[in-house]
Amino acid sequence: QIQANDITGHNSSLVASGERGIGFSPDGLKWQPTDVTTYARDVVWTGREYLALVDNSIFGSADGINWRELTVSGTRKPITTLIQLENLTVALGPWGEILTTNDGRSWTSAPQVTTEYLHSAALFKNTIYVVGKRGTILSGTIDYSPIVHEQNIMPGDNYLLSRRALQAGASNNADILVVVGDSGTIRTSENGQDWHCVPSITSQTLRD
Repeated sequence: QIQANDITGHNSSLVASGERGIGFSPDGLKWQPTDVTTYARDVVWTGREYLALVDNSIFGSADGINWRELTVSGTRKPITTLIQLENLTVALGPWGEILTTNDGRSWTSAPQVTTEYLHSAALFKNTIYVVGKRGTILSGTIDYSPIVHEQNIMPGDNYLLSRRALQAGASNNADILVVVGDSGTIRTSENGQDWHCVPSITSQTLRD
């Protein structure tokens, strides 16, 4: 049994990562173990293959069942989070590290503009947003330009959810960014710059 940290899917199949490794399901109902049985933090589907963060190594799989450790370049920095943003895979680290790749093998480091622990990322209107501790939000263009803009919208830890389209029937079809964090904090933005407070019904820490 896997206590899942992350889950992703392709077609009808699902792949979950957790403390006891990686599990595979063809339908979301029946699950089976794979050949990865050590701690796996994140797993993503890139459009071509699955990638998983196992300890501090990158593993790849074409079918979600058979995994292999990939020979990679540019990932000597510690990695704590793996995220897929359309065709771009993003890895984040505990001291402000941001790495990107298009193939899972060759990684490029973005210029480091913060030493804060970075939690998550989202792609919004052709801009990558990365969020971390103490209200840190970094942004950069999707064409891999340096991520140099930094803003602090609230104290404490932030966890950035993927962009959320407004529900059908809303007055417009604009997308929004949603940031959640400590003490039930919720912020939304339609442009990535101006943030609005949303009343929360909990004082618990919120995560994606």
